[in-house]
Amino acid sequence: MNKARARGADIEGEFERIGRAAVGHGTMDDDSAHDRAMGFIRRTGVTCFSPDVGTLHGDYTEPSTIHTRRIVRLASASGVPQVLHGASGIPPKTLREVLELRVSKVNFWTVQQYAATLRISGGLERLNSLRSDPTFRSVFPLSATHDEWLRTIRAWHRRKTEIYIELIHRGRLTVRPGVRRLATEAAAGGRQLAVASAGAEESVRAVLVSVMGRVLSSRFTVIPGNGTAKKPAPDIYTCAVTELGRHPKECVVVEDNRNGLLAAEGAGIPCLVTPTAVSRDHFFDEAELVMSSLGDPGGEQARR
Repeated sequence: MNKARARGADIEGEFERIGRAAVGHGTMDDDSAHDRAMGFIRRTGVTCFSPDVGTLHGDYTEPSTIHTRRIVRLASASGVPQVLHGASGIPPKTLREVLELRVSKVNFWTVQQYAATLRISGGLERLNSLRSDPTFRSVFPLSATHDEWLRTIRAWHRRKTEIYIELIHRGRLTVRPGVRRLATEAAAGGRQLAVASAGAEESVRAVLVSVMGRVLSSRFTVIPGNGTAKKPAPDIYTCAVTELGRHPKECVVVEDNRNGLLAAEGAGIPCLVTPTAVSRDHFFDEAELVMSSLGDPGGEQARR
C-alpha cells in the first residue's frame, strides 16, 4: 500500500466474496455487513472499493439483482468510488443505472467470453471487435468516426503492449511446461529454431528472451508478420519457410489454437498442438498430434 501511494497509484480493494455463485444476498444491506466493509476501507485506505452487490465472477444462470442501495450507502459513507466486478451478463440498462451511482469502473468479461474473442487473430483485431459488442457499447461511448475509433484502439493496443512487456521484464510470465527443454534438445541436435508471429515484434522478442534465456534465444530466427494477413491465413508460415530456406515438410509447427493450426496446414507444414485452457475446446482434426502439454517425458497425455 505504501509503495503504491508513493507512486501516486490508485488502490482498488475487494474485501467480500464475489464468487461463482450468488452468496450473501440476504445480508448485503444489514448494518453488520456495512460496518465490516467500512472498517476495511478505513483500515486500508483504498481509493476505490468493490462490494458484493449481487454480481458474479463467471456466467449467470439466472437474472441477477443488483443491490443498488448498498452501492449508494457505501459510496456516501466512505467517500470512495465503488467498482462493479462481474458485470458480464448484466443488462445494458442496469449497467447505465449503476454508472450513475458513483461507480467509477465496471469489470466485465468471463473466461468463456475471452476464449470466444481469442478465435479472432490479432490483438488490434480483437479490440476492434468491441465496436459491435452490445455490452461494451452500453458503457463506452463510441468515437464519432471510424478513424477516431481506430486511433483509440491503436492507442489501447500500444499501451497493452507496454504493460505486457513490463510484466515480462518483471518475471511475471508463466512458462508452459517443457517448452524450454524441447528447444534445448532441438538446438543440441542442430535443428533450426524459429518463432513466426504476426504479433508485435518487441513483445515476441521479449517473451523469447524471458522464456529461453539470452543464450538459447539467440539460436532462434524471429520472423515478424510485418503486415501479413493474420492467422488462419498461412502467410506468416509461408514467409517462415522461405526465410529458413526449407521445404514445408522439413518443418514442424507447434501451435495452441485452431487458427494457428489452420495457418500451418495452409502452408503445408505438419503441426503439433498443445491446447491452452481457453483453446481446449477447439477442433484440431487436422493436427498431426494433439498433446496436453510439452512437459517432461511421461507427463503428457495425447488426445489422439
